Amino acid sequence: MTENTSIPPYGQIAPIYDILMSDVDYKSWAEYVLKLLERAGAKPGQILLDLACGTGAMTLLLAQAGYRVTGMDLSPEMLNIARQKAAEQKREMEFFQGDLRTFKTGCNYNVITCFFDSINYLLTSEDVAACFATVHRALEPGGAFVFDVNTIHALSHFWGDNTEMRNDKGVISVWSNRYLPAMQISNLELTVFIPRGELYEKITEHHQERAYPLDELKQALIKTGFFQVECFRQNSQDQPSEETKRVTFLARKP
Repeated sequence: MTENTSIPPYGQIAPIYDILMSDVDYKSWAEYVLKLLERAGAKPGQILLDLACGTGAMTLLLAQAGYRVTGMDLSPEMLNIARQKAAEQKREMEFFQGDLRTFKTGCNYNVITCFFDSINYLLTSEDVAACFATVHRALEPGGAFVFDVNTIHALSHFWGDNTEMRNDKGVISVWSNRYLPAMQISNLELTVFIPRGELYEKITEHHQERAYPLDELKQALIKTGFFQVECFRQNSQDQPSEETKRVTFLARKP
């Protein structure tokens, strides 16, 4: 067995990320997002920036729906996978490296999206405010911002202090969570065993997510200058309840 423990999140995990996420129904998720974009008045053909795009699963589906999509992610390894997948689909798409709080663009977008609880990786209210302000600057007037978050209920009860072992196409992974209620932060220790011939390569990554009260996020968006801020239980246009695990926000720029 070989082991590398000094790995930044989404570094060496990038080549097997899609295997670990093979149970995610991205197609249905994208169909839901497209309905929200229609609700916001967005249309295929408009330009869309997908933040924290990872390996590009959602990015490519939005491009297939007719949006002219650019992807951004902090991890160069994840971006490399996204570029490979776009090339395999013969799609000319731009991907660039950037931080949610400080990214800069050469143009303004009609739509900006950010999925898979990437906002939860911002661990302070100041970081969230910086992200919202940067998104606001990068949107055209009338543009829409769509993102999802894990709720406090998700991190405190669903993730909790639980440990789960999974086998995805021969890749063994152990997901060990510890929730810190005073900080509303969940620490995830992800250990992955990748088959390498008769041996396994061991990868360990540490992830942190912070959950925010939904009203705090709403007020932060309004303070930034967004209006018509709505939030929905994931895969619905219903209001979230106290036991909702994932919430999708839709906000507009005047």
